Amino acid sequence: AVNIVTQKPTGQLGGMIEAGFGDYGDRVGRFNVNSPSLGLLSFSLAGFIEGRDGLYDNVRRPGALPLANGELDTIDEKSLHFAARLQATDTLTADYAFDYTDAHDTPSPYVLTYLASGKTNPVAIFVPGAPHYAGIPLDLYVSPTSRASTVSVNGGYNNMPIFEAERIWAHSLTVSDEIGGVTVRSITGYRWTDWAQSLDLD
Repeated sequence: AVNIVTQKPTGQLGGMIEAGFGDYGDRVGRFNVNSPSLGLLSFSLAGFIEGRDGLYDNVRRPGALPLANGELDTIDEKSLHFAARLQATDTLTADYAFDYTDAHDTPSPYVLTYLASGKTNPVAIFVPGAPHYAGIPLDLYVSPTSRASTVSVNGGYNNMPIFEAERIWAHSLTVSDEIGGVTVRSITGYRWTDWAQSLDLD
């Protein structure tokens, strides 16, 4: 098992901010702020944001439906983390955290990279001239082995734009105390997720 523990409020005023840039218009930013102790309480706030243009240009084929997306494999994500610590005694602490994530991305396209070949191959049903040819020339749509920079993908259901969207709200409360040399801990959490997607699977 893997146990990931986020940093607790330090009770000392401080913080950091970072920004980065990358290929395909990638923009990344993050920050973290800690408040000074306010009596028994201390707080912290952290955030993250990333946006990136698509890795694939979506190009319409002649006679195809109008494209619902101009680019695919894009990133548009934001998250926020708020934490509060109550240091009730030297041993008793209560940690509350709220997390929010909002992601609205477009997935990578599905790409055909291989077809059974050979006109005498019994499973080569998509190769013109094969004995069991199904009448669908999929060999025209096989992509090269190197990553393509352009694709041709229609929309999802009823030609809706392709996307993967997710929103998450999460609350947690951890209470810890030392009793007779033994650490006693109570962990409570609640998470609500809203997920939607529209894909082109044909």
